[in-house]
Amino acid sequence: MKNVPEDWARTTLGEVCERPQYGFTTKAVESGQLKLLRTTDITSGTINWDRVPFCRDEPEDPERYLVAVGDLLVSRAGSIGISHLVRHCERSVFASYLIRFRPLINSQFVSYFTQSPLYWRAISESKVGIAVQNVNASKLKALSFPISPLVEQRAIVAKIESLFSELDQGVAQLETVRAQLGRYRQSVLKAAFEGRLTAAWRDERRREAEAGGAPLPTGDDLLARIHAEREAVYTRRFAEWERAVAEWETAGGKASGSKKPRKPSKPKDSPPPTAEELADLPELPEGWVWRRLDALVVADRPICYGILMPKENVENGVLYVKVRDLRGDRIDVASLNRTSPEIAAQYERASLQAGDVLLAIRGTYGRVAVVPPELEGGNITQDTARLSISPLMNRDFCVWSLRAPDVQHFFKRVARGVAVKGVNIGDVRLCPIAICDLEEQQAIVEEVASKLSVVDEVERTIAAALQQAESLRQSILKKAFEGRLLSDAELAAVRADPAYEPADKLLARIRDDGAQQPTRASPARKRAKRAVPGIPAGERYRQAACAAYAVKRLASRPTFGRVQQMKYLYLVPHVIEQESHIHAERQAAGPLDPAIHKIENLAKMQGWFTVKKSGQRYMYTPGAKIDEACAAAEEVFGPGKDKVDWLLDQFAKFDTERAELVATTFAVWNDSLIDGNEPDEPAIVAGVHGWHAEKATKFSADRIGRCFRWLRDHDLVPTGTGPRTYPVEEPA
Repeated sequence: MKNVPEDWARTTLGEVCERPQYGFTTKAVESGQLKLLRTTDITSGTINWDRVPFCRDEPEDPERYLVAVGDLLVSRAGSIGISHLVRHCERSVFASYLIRFRPLINSQFVSYFTQSPLYWRAISESKVGIAVQNVNASKLKALSFPISPLVEQRAIVAKIESLFSELDQGVAQLETVRAQLGRYRQSVLKAAFEGRLTAAWRDERRREAEAGGAPLPTGDDLLARIHAEREAVYTRRFAEWERAVAEWETAGGKASGSKKPRKPSKPKDSPPPTAEELADLPELPEGWVWRRLDALVVADRPICYGILMPKENVENGVLYVKVRDLRGDRIDVASLNRTSPEIAAQYERASLQAGDVLLAIRGTYGRVAVVPPELEGGNITQDTARLSISPLMNRDFCVWSLRAPDVQHFFKRVARGVAVKGVNIGDVRLCPIAICDLEEQQAIVEEVASKLSVVDEVERTIAAALQQAESLRQSILKKAFEGRLLSDAELAAVRADPAYEPADKLLARIRDDGAQQPTRASPARKRAKRAVPGIPAGERYRQAACAAYAVKRLASRPTFGRVQQMKYLYLVPHVIEQESHIHAERQAAGPLDPAIHKIENLAKMQGWFTVKKSGQRYMYTPGAKIDEACAAAEEVFGPGKDKVDWLLDQFAKFDTERAELVATTFAVWNDSLIDGNEPDEPAIVAGVHGWHAEKATKFSADRIGRCFRWLRDHDLVPTGTGPRTYPVEEPA
């Protein structure tokens, strides 16, 4: 920090605030009595109380966590360091990823400090963590803080607010214009891909065709040529494969030590959109047709995603593209990381060629960019789809089509996930695209480019102006906390105020007041000293109800017994995104909670279900009161009930071994995340094989890899939460 003015002082954020406090841990629900203020509710700078959810469980002592006017809430994870000074509030508590500071000096002065360059520079140095970066209360308390005289604090706040008010007016006007440009852009694209933009062009061509006696080419004609080209590519690849197999057999086949060449897959176009789907799509002009996206790509380069866990950033390795590298309409090549050639080789199917189209399918899904020549041979991650558009199509037509409102609406409709939404690769392949003749495609591209080039130029000007406004805002805050914001006349007025005193006297008084306050033990620290993690009251009851819900659904199936029940109970908390209290052992059959017997006994006493050994299996029989248990389970599931139903639908298809593999693979993945790692497929395979001696003989690396990809494709992805599984202790 630069030298501060003579009547200022240096201290820490902790000295000018009451002891910081972590928030309350519970899940958010849509209705209730007490609201739960989260990080996501403060990141925009204002709180929309109508959108703040409620607590699923209320704290025993709500007063301890109630939000009050003047509270400064700081995010410790996710949007790290983002803060909000509460100026108005409804009855609410703050969530566990927020830390509350209560300033002992001018609260707005402290709040502006947490927006200043000085603060953000310190925050960037205080981030800790691997999988999720975060800051804690201790590090925030220790941040260096420049304190000015109290009278000067008020003057600085008033000056900042006056200057910011002028800036805000200009920014609001710029944002209004930008929003209008965005609506215009979407209206142009909607008109383009409903055929309205080229209506006059088509009329002119129709008159020319009628005069010449030749029919107009249609979208169906083009699709027929694309289909023929896809078949020809397959035929050529198949012939090459036959020759390669003959050479392999001549060399001795398996005895040669080489693998048999892989047979190419015959391209299969998805069926056209159904009548029900067409009813939700705009009516197209004569000669146009709706078709699936997978019918428009090169036969031997189908739509796919890329590397699951690139992990490394290897010097001179293979460049790969992540979602966040798609910026605007382009790929930010300068920001790309590199993975090892060995990892890239495992995902050769997703290798890039210049001109390929990339589509973001997770997070901020729907963004589109074209691969530049310098990325030839690169790769992508699991959050990105590669589209190798047929050379018989106009590539730019496809790119603009993917950005058009109807296609973006399709992605929004099929997106899945809660915290992070995404579009499954299967849904990308089924995406409907409006197809017209190639000549009209070119006309549309030219019209769109002409109209939107002006929009692009204005948007660049607005973006530069907004960036300039933000830079000016940061410059104001920088001057404020270096003591250079007030003019000489304003400083003279501050020092003439009867209440004026230097900052060191103010700080001494704060310290004296703090020394007289009784100390109290930190509840968080008390909890940390407990040797065994506690289980909330009624947790076994909740687990028994969840088990009964599965019994009601699956008891009639011969494969459903204790092994599947234990795997289901292990996965449920993760599926419904609630805190897990399953302390699972690493048994031969996968994760097992030794408390399963207590859960079953509780269910028996309640009349929910019974368990009986039948041969080598323990099977379940529903009890007279199982419907009561299912109602309780639905309360536990809350908004996650549909996800649990989906999980049970999968278990209905699984045999015992498949359920074991899914739960074990998930547990290995989750444990690795808890340990701070980001495992790739080989690491998952090694983890499953190392789980128990039986795993390596029961499950091949290929089967584990398929299971790993199945979990990801079905959005059953762990988050590194809940207790870690632990090895079974061998008897001495």
